[in-house]
Amino acid sequence: MRVCRRLSILLALSLCLQAFGQQSERSAERRTAPIWSKRPVTISPDPLGDVERHIRDARARRFDTKIGPVIPLDASSTAVSHGGVGHAVDRVRTPALPASFSSTIVLGTVDGFQPFLSSDHSRIYTELKITVLEALKDSSGLLAHTNSLAILKTGGSIRLPDGRVIEYPAVTADVATAIDLGRRYVLFLRFDSETETFAIVKAWEIQDGRAAPLDPFDLRDANSHSSPYAGLEESLFLSAVRNSISATNK
Repeated sequence: MRVCRRLSILLALSLCLQAFGQQSERSAERRTAPIWSKRPVTISPDPLGDVERHIRDARARRFDTKIGPVIPLDASSTAVSHGGVGHAVDRVRTPALPASFSSTIVLGTVDGFQPFLSSDHSRIYTELKITVLEALKDSSGLLAHTNSLAILKTGGSIRLPDGRVIEYPAVTADVATAIDLGRRYVLFLRFDSETETFAIVKAWEIQDGRAAPLDPFDLRDANSHSSPYAGLEESLFLSAVRNSISATNK
């Protein structure tokens, strides 16, 4: 009896360590630089219309250097790579499904990206194109006219007309919003009317048909088996998201 009890304890401990190791591997993978930040792309031409140019300028100004000297990345005669990716990010716990904090909630895929220089040329930011597979909530009204949206992220790699490649690091420390090319997510978003883009409140990745948390707090809950959503089949997870949206509308 005592031997069986010890074996049971060892088996349970082994399973816990295995689960923790898998979650740790996924967390470490997300801390590496995303694909879109390291793949050089030729800079996009300036928009032709006044409205498009106004929006582009508003987006570029968001990433200007606010403190310290402004050093244009494209001023050097050689390729430029600035800084590392170890930015500190302070996060507070939000609900696992933060419907009340989100103007828009979608199921979508990251299908494209385009890097740009900030207006002072000191940084690079990247527009991620999200193809919306299902709009679960949209207070912005933008998705009534399109099935795609843009998310702005710090970092990227640009190939200049003279062939030089300039880079700026992505903020990989913020694993809770670290989405990447070719993957599917349920995205809880906030709309920015000035730039007509969205910021990520929280993202859940759909991996092999199941919901996988990105937020460190949700990962901790998953590791302790206290998350009601981690590992849910996609259809059940989407139902839970819809229920959370309905609850905020009451």
